[in-house]
Amino acid sequence: MSAMSLACIRGDTTVVSALLQLRVSLVKRCWHMYSCLHLAIQHGHLHVLSLLLQDPACDGDVLGAADLETRGVLHHAAMQRDCRFLDLLLAKGCSAEERSGCGELPLHLAARHGSFCTVDRLAEVTRDVNAECLAEKSPFLCACEAGNREAVEALMKHGANFKDSDVLYRNTLIVAATGGFTDIVEDLIALGLSVSSCDRQKNTALHYACARGHVSTVEALLGHQAPVTATNVHGQSPLDMAVDNSHSLVATLMMAHDRWG
Repeated sequence: MSAMSLACIRGDTTVVSALLQLRVSLVKRCWHMYSCLHLAIQHGHLHVLSLLLQDPACDGDVLGAADLETRGVLHHAAMQRDCRFLDLLLAKGCSAEERSGCGELPLHLAARHGSFCTVDRLAEVTRDVNAECLAEKSPFLCACEAGNREAVEALMKHGANFKDSDVLYRNTLIVAATGGFTDIVEDLIALGLSVSSCDRQKNTALHYACARGHVSTVEALLGHQAPVTATNVHGQSPLDMAVDNSHSLVATLMMAHDRWG
């Protein structure tokens, strides 16, 4: 590993400044093809990133460097909860429309890992907040999948499609229920998503919550009259899913529910 890479990891601005004066290459990579910009962002060193961006050698080749997953520097900044990383890179000319090898925009990554601020900032400069990656997932669906309620709120502010679904026809409610993210489940139901909606295999949100053993999510769905006797294409009810996956607490809850026939 180069001296510049180590200094960026450690956040040592004195060493970084000295190396920049010596005209050390900013293009050189370390493991996973990370550049010094990637490393400064990953380790949360804002002042180091600022120093690097101010250097005349920080040109398009440096800014356009992608890692092994073909994620650019703005993708890495999108995963930070501090939107000042984004502001520095956007001011330098980085594009919010840059896609990774799997078709993800920086907004997709911010939706999974970022704060309200980072998602809000990227949504302002992204042409289509409902753009899908190659897996046919929108940023909003990614936020629900990750349980990132801040991102959900920020994307709603920018008019995101909260009824989106993935390639398996799992809508945002089903995805949130699968992860056991009860607060997001409640938000989506309040927005009007039906608890009776199902995926390609006719599994409802309650099927998934029962299969994963998410007690609080099951309780929330039951409180909104989710269909307890609905069966999927294999003839399984939500109770069957709980029993098959040895979730005794959920099975007991389902059997005790006063609408169980």
